[in-house]
Amino acid sequence: MGRTQTQKKPAIQPKRKPQPGQPKKTRTTPVQFLREVRAELKKVTWPTRKELAQSTVMVLIILVVVTAIIAVMDYIFAQASLLLQ
Repeated sequence: MGRTQTQKKPAIQPKRKPQPGQPKKTRTTPVQFLREVRAELKKVTWPTRKELAQSTVMVLIILVVVTAIIAVMDYIFAQASLLLQ
């Protein structure tokens, strides 16, 4: 029950021309790009030093816990593989 038709390769799509009603896309200059980036960064709500310290401590605690869990699982699997030999 195999296919009898050959699979066709997808045709290469030609680049589409802009529609008459759409404005032509223009590139921004690097200076304009940097101005826009700076304006966006002013809108960001940055964490306070205290919030940053708390988040860092939480990440480190979670890192230690997950590392301990993986180490225990590794030890258990290593011992189980020795028993199976």
